Amino acid sequence: MEFIKEQFSHRWHFFAVAALVAAQIALMGLFMANVSPTYDEPAILMASLNTIKNHDYTISPEVGPFALGWLALPNLGVKFIPVKAMDSNVPEVFQNKVYPLLKKQGLPGIFNSARCMTAILNIACGLLMFFVALNVLGRLPAVLAHGLYCFLPVLLSNGALVTTD
Repeated sequence: MEFIKEQFSHRWHFFAVAALVAAQIALMGLFMANVSPTYDEPAILMASLNTIKNHDYTISPEVGPFALGWLALPNLGVKFIPVKAMDSNVPEVFQNKVYPLLKKQGLPGIFNSARCMTAILNIACGLLMFFVALNVLGRLPAVLAHGLYCFLPVLLSNGALVTTD
């Protein structure tokens, strides 16, 4: 019995982090399910699909190829208009050409799959921060830092949206 108590006392921080990650997933899922697409989500989604399918970075070059490719991974089967067929006015093109095409293919599912990729990246960043803090500062500060990260309002609200915020 003493061995179990000793092992638990050395591993309590992993249980705490698992509980924090579960709470973060639940809260981000709540935000993700109840929020309609924001103003810039369609543009970022369009840029990610354009980047991965057409190898063209002209719509949103400031985001970076890793983020755009990561967001487009679950949507590789989506039919998409090449950017060369578009005008220069991105919001108008999205409203008149891209949105109807994506709506036929199941727009909520497309957004939610890209949102899940953003949430995975958010959780991975939090875990990376926890393990760095664990090695540098110790158990208690690492758990406190991860707890603050998990319940930061900006990360909860934007951490599961397809935006660059």
